This record gives sequence, C-alpha cells and structure tokens, in this order.
Amino acid sequence: MRRIARNQLYLAARHLPARFWWPVLAGQLLWGLVALRHGHPLAWVHGKFQGLRGFRFAQEVPEHLLRVLSGDERFIGDVSRDPYWRLYFSLTGGAK
Repeated sequence: MRRIARNQLYLAARHLPARFWWPVLAGQLLWGLVALRHGHPLAWVHGKFQGLRGFRFAQEVPEHLLRVLSGDERFIGDVSRDPYWRLYFSLTGGAK
C-alpha cells in the first residue's frame, strides 16, 4: 500500500501538468478511503508523504499523451459501474 500510494504520485508528477491538480487530489483522497477500508491507512499516509517530498507537476506534457489519458478516462467512465469510479467522476466532472 505504501509503495502504491507513493508511486501514484510519482506517475502523476511525471506525466500530468498542473491543470490536473483537482483530479489528482480527488483520486488520491479516494484511494486513501480504499486504504482505510482495507485496514492500511498509515501505509497510505506514509506513501503519500514519500511521494510528496519530490513531487513537481510535469512542465510540458506531449499533447498526444493528454489525448490518450482523456480517452482512457472516458473508456473507464463508460464501462465501469464501480462506486469508486462513479464517485471520482462525479467529483471531477469527467467521463460524461
């Protein structure tokens, strides 16, 4: 759980520009609720602190990568009936 929580931030920092701060934050907080449900909230917190130490949003992200990410998010929104994803999309306004 600690490594997953840390690596999620590393991936966001490497591949997402700052304009995605709200979806990143919403997704990370929802993942924290999943960690709590599974009995690992301290590992989640520890991983987030590790990830935040070196966190910097990507400066320039290729447009083709942003198109891929948007398409993937639309696909998840279309096929998923999972409450996690429904809550995520309701918070971020995505995948309509």
